[in-house]
Amino acid sequence: MTRRQRNIALVLIAAGLFAVAGYISFGGLTRGTPKLPHEHVSYCVSLATGKDVVVHHRLDETPPYRCPDTGQLAVYPWLYCRICRLRFVPHLARNETTGRLELPPNPTCPNCGGSNFTAYVPGMPGQQPVGDAKLPEWKP
Repeated sequence: MTRRQRNIALVLIAAGLFAVAGYISFGGLTRGTPKLPHEHVSYCVSLATGKDVVVHHRLDETPPYRCPDTGQLAVYPWLYCRICRLRFVPHLARNETTGRLELPPNPTCPNCGGSNFTAYVPGMPGQQPVGDAKLPEWKP
């Protein structure tokens, strides 16, 4: 194979690879729009019963969620305090418009008062709770 033939072969291979990359990148293998999740899973507790509840909800849906045992809007997400390592539900504030108990805009841990927390997810690395903080009083 002469040098000219080798250069032509390399150019054809490069062009073929660019064509395949373009096909993959611009819709050949990913037809349509990417599907975004419409549902979120939250690990919660029912203040009406004290039981853990796993809630599947729309992304635009906010707590409180409906308790599967009582039907009341009494389910709130567990949070995990990185300071005292407790699971907790922050002190709740009553919404004057709806009358519902809701999470405050700037929640803090009821045990240590810290604001270094995240949503609790069982088995998440770095989340090994040593217990649960006292739950807020439930007043429907």
